[in-house]
Amino acid sequence: MADDLALAASVGPGSADKGASGRSPLLGKRAWLLVWAAVVALILAGALVVHAFWRPFLDVADARTYFIATTVMLWLPLVLLLLDGSDNLAAGPKLGLPLTTLAILVALAGFAATPFGSNELQSSSGAPRLAAAAAFMSFLALALAARVASALQFARAKRQDFDERQRLFASESDDADSELEERRRQNADAEAVGALVATLVVAAVIGGAYSAGRWSGDNGLQNAAGLAVSWGTIGLFLLLVFLDRLPDFPPVRLLNRLTSGASKGLGWLPKFYGFIDTALVRVGAHAVGMEHRHTRVRYALLAGTQASLCVMAWFLPAPLGLVPAAIGFVLALSVSRLWAWVEDDRALAVITRFNPKAPIKVGFREDYRDETLLAFSFVLVLIPIALRQAHTSHFFGGDLFVNAQVDQLGAWMGYLGFELIKALPVVDWADIYGFSEGQDVMKATRPLGMHVVFGARAMVDLVLISAVLQAITISSRNRQQKVLYAVRQIRRVDEIIERRELSRIVSRPEKNRFASDVLDFSRYEPERLNDIRNTTHDPRIKLFVESILSKSGRGLEDAIQVLVRLSANRAPVGELRTL
Repeated sequence: MADDLALAASVGPGSADKGASGRSPLLGKRAWLLVWAAVVALILAGALVVHAFWRPFLDVADARTYFIATTVMLWLPLVLLLLDGSDNLAAGPKLGLPLTTLAILVALAGFAATPFGSNELQSSSGAPRLAAAAAFMSFLALALAARVASALQFARAKRQDFDERQRLFASESDDADSELEERRRQNADAEAVGALVATLVVAAVIGGAYSAGRWSGDNGLQNAAGLAVSWGTIGLFLLLVFLDRLPDFPPVRLLNRLTSGASKGLGWLPKFYGFIDTALVRVGAHAVGMEHRHTRVRYALLAGTQASLCVMAWFLPAPLGLVPAAIGFVLALSVSRLWAWVEDDRALAVITRFNPKAPIKVGFREDYRDETLLAFSFVLVLIPIALRQAHTSHFFGGDLFVNAQVDQLGAWMGYLGFELIKALPVVDWADIYGFSEGQDVMKATRPLGMHVVFGARAMVDLVLISAVLQAITISSRNRQQKVLYAVRQIRRVDEIIERRELSRIVSRPEKNRFASDVLDFSRYEPERLNDIRNTTHDPRIKLFVESILSKSGRGLEDAIQVLVRLSANRAPVGELRTL
């Protein structure tokens, strides 16, 4: 028992608290932030003294604007003082820093939308316009840098916790370790080859789009092209049919030997893609508020951030508006990747029968489906705004559209809607029935406009539509879990379904709590019921679970027993802190 308690303490909240609560893992002691702010304040004050009593240099408008931009170096350490203390990381971020940065983003959006801000940012003179743009982007960087700092702080703490738990479950057998290392090497080789194939496919698609835009002209495709596509599709299906048997074919074994050496040199490629994916989840998703525990807070931060970026992207002069548009795309993709990670962990937990040794990456405390769809709804606004910015700025070298109505958002949204009709797979009715763009619809130029439209439609196909299909698939999988529990094939469901069902039950009158449309928790796994009882913050759920355990005669475990089991099972530090 003493060893178990030591184990619980080693992975408990104290393990993440390496210093006093006043320390910031990113910058060291908070006192350094105050020193930083004081030094910058003295420098700025000195500049004002020089201007007032020795040599005036702030009489010119652009000089004053640059001076305002440099004050960001003062505001940044003051905002970073709102970073969470290391003793609070397990409970999730507080609201001080995200609300402050959201206020900055809203203020920037309001400034860009006002006539005064528009005149400053779109001044015909080069120097004032450059100064105003520098000041605006400096404050935008201030808000984003503070959120990224908070994300890195939490990512570092989570990495330490993950490494600690990995050491707890490390194998003690050298033979097992060597065998495990060999399997990891083989898996790394397979990942390298897969990453190379994916890179080549993307490069081939880009090359094909470039060739089509440059040389297609008015030439139609000959029948041979359609024949090649048909046979290629048939060959792909046959390849998938024999996919499991392919490794046994002599040519494939020879090819595997030839590529095994090359795959070692390509090990950096999957690591590079993995680094980008991890950065999106750990930094991007956190920066947009997904680490917060309360749903309303996540929605408010996500919607407020994306709406502010949409306003900036529309009102900023071209091509500056492409910057907030790109940030909005990245943030939406980050939420989508976090959702994908959560669903991968849920599937892995079910496959391994909730084995604590399963390589869970982020867990499934929250279901980010709604947040992902909300983020992508803003993407549907950002895409036409970005097209307008790219067109008016000649960012790609010239006009992208003919008959473009630059100052009308409805025209750009209408064009996107028309393209969405053609982007939807299987139901491309516009081309089938010969419906073409009307006189008031923009038309893409050749080849620049076509390349940009191709990228926008690819984004819709690969990102937005895949998110909708994933949501439908996950709903089906959730129903399947509940069916398997109903027919007694499994003893529990994952935490997301568990929380939803418990919330539904306790919100009903007591006589209707065991209706046929909810899970029957009277035969739920006893250990999991005790975990829920000791970690829930809802007193109704606590009483409901206690009543089930009492009626079944299985008894109530002490909190210390649950603590030992949860710590041994690599439970989140937040649950251990609650216990």
